[in-house]
Amino acid sequence: MKFATLPEGFNKACHEHNKNMLKKGFWDDMKYVETDTDFNQELYNNAIATRLALIMSEVGEAVEAMRKDKYGLREKDTFEDELADTLLRLMDLIGFMGIDIETQLAWKSELNASRPYKHGKEF
Repeated sequence: MKFATLPEGFNKACHEHNKNMLKKGFWDDMKYVETDTDFNQELYNNAIATRLALIMSEVGEAVEAMRKDKYGLREKDTFEDELADTLLRLMDLIGFMGIDIETQLAWKSELNASRPYKHGKEF
């Protein structure tokens, strides 16, 4: 089964979003990762892990919005707002790392289509 892929240009949208986040100072910690003579893998890994933790925190905020029954488009601190924050943080990370997410998602969708019900697990 062939799944629809993301619209062409999602990779570019991630890259453009990351450029904006760089301008706004959200990646300032990366200046310490690489110098003229050294690349610090530990600092790099910590910076990436920090972004992953921030993505998870946005998902947690979406759960809290649900618990408070806060829904609505174009409203702050709603379920929809927190999902948008989650996606934007993810796009920022994808753009920074230069991941071809369009190709990866198409591949993963096809792989998952060939897997058994619930991938053979209980839940």
